[in-house]
Amino acid sequence: MTPQRSRRIRLNQDPVYRCRRLVAALLSAALVVALLASIMVAWRSASTSARTAASVTATLPVTATPGETAPPTEQATPTPTEASPTASPTPAHRGPITITFAGDVHFEDQVRANLTNPSANVPALRDVLSASTFTMANLETALTERGTPIAGKTYTFRAAPSALTFLKDLGVDAVSMANNHAADFGSVGLQDTLAAKASGVLPIVGLGTNIEDALTPLTVDIGGVRTAIFATSDLNDETSSQFSATATRPGIVSTNGTAGAAALAAAVTKAKADHELVIVFPHWGTETQTCPNDSQRRNAKALAAAGADIVVGGHAHRVQGSGWSGTTFVGYGLGNFIWYNNRGSSADTGVLTITVEPDVLAKRAAGESTGSPVVAETWTPMLIQRDGIPVAATGSAGRLMTAKQAANTCSGLAQQAP
Repeated sequence: MTPQRSRRIRLNQDPVYRCRRLVAALLSAALVVALLASIMVAWRSASTSARTAASVTATLPVTATPGETAPPTEQATPTPTEASPTASPTPAHRGPITITFAGDVHFEDQVRANLTNPSANVPALRDVLSASTFTMANLETALTERGTPIAGKTYTFRAAPSALTFLKDLGVDAVSMANNHAADFGSVGLQDTLAAKASGVLPIVGLGTNIEDALTPLTVDIGGVRTAIFATSDLNDETSSQFSATATRPGIVSTNGTAGAAALAAAVTKAKADHELVIVFPHWGTETQTCPNDSQRRNAKALAAAGADIVVGGHAHRVQGSGWSGTTFVGYGLGNFIWYNNRGSSADTGVLTITVEPDVLAKRAAGESTGSPVVAETWTPMLIQRDGIPVAATGSAGRLMTAKQAANTCSGLAQQAP
């Protein structure tokens, strides 16, 4: 036996030596465990960081440095499980829209002061007109401070172009000027009126530099509904004879004659092809009469046959009846509105508000409905005050509603939507 081996045997038999060796082994094992744990922690941290970075890249937009083009944002790809069918996009539901119509407006005599110093009644009227999705009125005046009155006319009206700003601030979204007072101050006044239209302050319908311009509808989005709006005058008077628009002459749209009526009907039918809703605002009827004349009845049916969904007009200076002719809503007359005469029946007025259901329009386009898009009407009675501004008819509301119901009866129109 060698001395070295003899010495190892003696040490292995020594309890102290054996205890030291055990402690050393345990310490070595602990160091190995700690090292392995440290490696695992580092590996897990790196893995988590990589996943976080991938998640951020997949969800946050990339911002480009000014002057550079941002690279396309990567989208996280879901893990496929089963073959998922691709859903067809569902059209967003469009809620009902409201359209308000008001009657004749001018700024003669005491009414003119409202353009520079609005009366105390204006804020309440603004609340009424601004409440709807869209509001339209009949602007019965030349927009000029120049020109000479048309010879032979008993009444001639004009106002400064600032009248458009006044109406816009009131909540009016468009006006018809296809009426018997748009050119009251001759060619010079008409040029000023056309310049006011071109300014774009407020859309003007039914008046243009030639017949093509005048007969071009106002195309407007009303609560998501693509709408075409026309205006025309059916009167035989000085304006229609001297200032009806032609291919070479500016003026108003006139349907006082077979050719004019046919041109309007063709334009309505054409507009129907690429608009969901078509509105026509005619200037028609017999003054001071609350029932429509035969011409109004015929024209309303012709416009409905051409594709008009809504036909609402005025001129009689009296409130006339409203209702449905088939699926077309018709309002024969709205009376005065902002006007200098506040005596007797001339002061009786109001606003006609109709409710249009876009879902009916969508179903009609898909061939699934033949109903009227106009599902309801509301008449709000008002009275014109000394300042020319209409206010809510409180004490006279019952009388005015009774008169409106009588006008509805003689209109011959249905009082419920089909």
